[in-house]
Amino acid sequence: IDDFGTGYSSLQYLSKFPIVSQLVLYRRKPEKIMSQYLQLAEAVFCTEDSLTMVSEAIYSGKKVYTLMPETAAPDANDSAALQKYQTLELLQRCSINDLSKAIITPNKSPTPLPNIDEQISLPVLAALAASAARESR
Repeated sequence: IDDFGTGYSSLQYLSKFPIVSQLVLYRRKPEKIMSQYLQLAEAVFCTEDSLTMVSEAIYSGKKVYTLMPETAAPDANDSAALQKYQTLELLQRCSINDLSKAIITPNKSPTPLPNIDEQISLPVLAALAASAARESR
């Protein structure tokens, strides 16, 4: 899904669309969108075998930063940067041994993720700011 964060955007509804494998955040305010929605992301990650979130502001010819629930790391600018998480890694991260238990039920709620500032490292935030500054020129 491209330009996520514009119009009516809700991570809760993404779990209803199993074809979603990549989420490109709207480039103007990726930090705002991440801070609003990252707390809900774990439910989506636990119900789907993958969801890659990429900020459009830093999706350039030089680097692709892939933002994940527990990490934010620069990747090479190739198809590997946008590949799905491997199911085994996802299940381990969610502490799930059985795929049938990966679906969040109304009786269970996901563990809240830490604050967005703790999730995205300063170099990634600096890259976002620098890219946004270049875009505004």
